[in-house]
Parts: sequence; C-alpha cells; structure tokens
Amino acid sequence: MDAVRELLASPFAGCFDLSSQPSETVERYGDNGFGRNMRVSRRLLEVGVRDVEVQLPGWDTHVGNFPAVRRLCGTLEPAWLALMDDLKSSGLWEDTLIVWMGEFGRTPVINGQSGRDHYPRSIPVVLAGADIGGRAIGSTGKSGQDPSDAPHRVADLMYTLMTLLGVDPSQEFTTEFGSPTDATNEGQLISGII
Repeated sequence: MDAVRELLASPFAGCFDLSSQPSETVERYGDNGFGRNMRVSRRLLEVGVRDVEVQLPGWDTHVGNFPAVRRLCGTLEPAWLALMDDLKSSGLWEDTLIVWMGEFGRTPVINGQSGRDHYPRSIPVVLAGADIGGRAIGSTGKSGQDPSDAPHRVADLMYTLMTLLGVDPSQEFTTEFGSPTDATNEGQLISGII
C-alpha cells in the first residue's frame, strides 16, 4: 500500500490528468484518443519515464484501404508532429528515440476489395530523434515489391535499436528450455543510422 501512495504522490501520476492543458495543445495533438495518448506520452517523457508506447490500431486494411488510411493519417500526423516539436523545444529531442512501425508491411497491390493485404517482405520503419537525422535506408524498387536495395532483417533492426538505446545487443540469454541464444538472432548494425 505504501508503494501505491508513493506512486500517486509522484510526478508520474499527474501525467495522466490532461484537464488543465490549454486548448491550443489539444488542437495541435488532436482531440481524440490517440492525441490524448500522445500528450500523456510527452508528459511521461518529461518526468523521466524511459519507455513509452502509444498505439494507433486500424492499419489492417484488407477492405477499403484508401478511406481508412486517410482517416488514420489524419489522426497520426498532427499528434506526431506536435510531439516532435515539443520534444525539440523542451530539450528532450536528442535523448528520445521515436520508433514508428507495425508488425509487417502492406502489399503495393490493391486487392479486389479495395484493400491491401499482408506483405512481410517489406516492413516500413521510421526512426526519429536521438540525433538520427533524415534519410531513407533501403528501397522496395519501382513496383514497391522488391526489397532488393539494402535489405535488412528484423534482427538487424532490433540490433540497431538496442545499440541506440545503450543496450548490449550481443548479450546472450537462456531460453525457458535451457538453450543459449543471443538477444537479436545474429542481427547486425544497420549502417547509415548510427
């Protein structure tokens, strides 16, 4: 019970109360669930929380891709831009790594229901902050189907993210059944990011 009282008295607890935020801030992030979650995430980072995850579901667009993506991007973009602006103005930009990704890519071909299906051959990932800079690494070719230009595995992304976060990606762990394994399944650093 003491731990709960201590938590409620900490700056962490106040991060979830958005009632006193100015209307301009609400408008910049968007007055919706994702915008609110992004505002909370910014406040959590400001009080020293090291890892924050915000989800925006709905990208599984097997049917009606175009209106769904238009709506999702309309929700994502203002909140993402506002968060990056606020991290830069607060001095947290260099110490924060933003990772935007899903669990797989989407086909560049539209199916018979005006949707896009799963496409694990290419997974788009956007990294920002942490002095990463702006550049594109890799390509899917003109058709969007050929990940032939500088392909990287998920293991390489995990190795690179761990490196950026200051975690040793070469450390070994023991699985539940007693087998030693490395943290990233033999991932390698993606050159050009660091």
